[in-house]
Amino acid sequence: MEKEVKFSLVFRDMWQSAGKYVPRVDQLVKVAPAIIEMDCFDRVETNGGGFEQVNLLFGENPNKAVREWTKPFHEAGIQTHMLDRALNGLRMSPVPADVRKLFYKVKKAQGTDITRTFCGLNDVRNIIPSIGYAHDAGMISQCCLCITYSPVHTVEYYLDMAKQLIDAGCDEICIKDMAGIGRPVFLGKIVAGIKKINGKVIGDGRYFDGPIEHDTWSYQDIGTAYGAGGNGLCFYENAQDFRVSAGPSVGSPVNVTVSFPNTPWMRYEYPCRTAPAGTGDQLYLFNSEFLPYAEIRGSFAIDRKPKTEEFSNKFGAYTCAHYFCEYLKSNGVPVSASAPTSLPMNMPPTPPEWMT
Repeated sequence: MEKEVKFSLVFRDMWQSAGKYVPRVDQLVKVAPAIIEMDCFDRVETNGGGFEQVNLLFGENPNKAVREWTKPFHEAGIQTHMLDRALNGLRMSPVPADVRKLFYKVKKAQGTDITRTFCGLNDVRNIIPSIGYAHDAGMISQCCLCITYSPVHTVEYYLDMAKQLIDAGCDEICIKDMAGIGRPVFLGKIVAGIKKINGKVIGDGRYFDGPIEHDTWSYQDIGTAYGAGGNGLCFYENAQDFRVSAGPSVGSPVNVTVSFPNTPWMRYEYPCRTAPAGTGDQLYLFNSEFLPYAEIRGSFAIDRKPKTEEFSNKFGAYTCAHYFCEYLKSNGVPVSASAPTSLPMNMPPTPPEWMT
């Protein structure tokens, strides 16, 4: 299967040469158009490492310099990234956690999209906090495996480190061979091993502290009116659209079909009936948090035009998982286990008496 290969322009020594070869921001913005014109880079390293310190040595304001340097790349649709030293941030000594949290928010505001975090000791305890801080700031978290060669630093050592970082939520893994000592076969085995790492995507809807409701939501979405309420894994505002139309005669079943989103694990019953002209739309969804079962009851006047009816979806988080899984598969990401098409609940062949 063909794969798209993307290139990233990385400045290694330039940002760490104590100003000897580092251009000023007024020079960098002149270089940016040429890099963009090459039309071969999806990402460009714009700051981090020693860049901000060198700005200060030049008497420049890093806040202004980074914004000016990243601006033309953003306008061209190119992502920008930076290097950071985990516990040290951009310094050479540890920085308090509250400062590091603010650091990522500042860098995101300045225009940096991706943070490449490394620890020279390869201690994931130093790296993992930065993953959460980067995500909270809206940045992509890329974590590094610092390559060296010793009886301790084996392929298995690096694969275990990569798995810990992936489990902690990092978005990307970087093979950081700072000294250029990585042997081709050794590095190849690490990359191949990382690609084989398997795991489950776990969604946690507890992102918000309380019920989240918005005045644009239809009343059925609100928890006090048969709704699902809000959580961190809402999908389509936890609503579900049904296409409804009157039957051929008064007393005949209303025509009802699920429009969006699709919920293959649900069982729907439609005991609703077509009513005399002038009685309007009296359709209501009755659902439950305890069973994947729902009924649309009530009536729909024979003189009403077909319409889309919006009701609440009790299983918003489950719907989110289903569509996320389908999205991965549609984009060529191997998925070994899809979201189940049935919930682990015992559903009787006919609705229990209390539901009728």
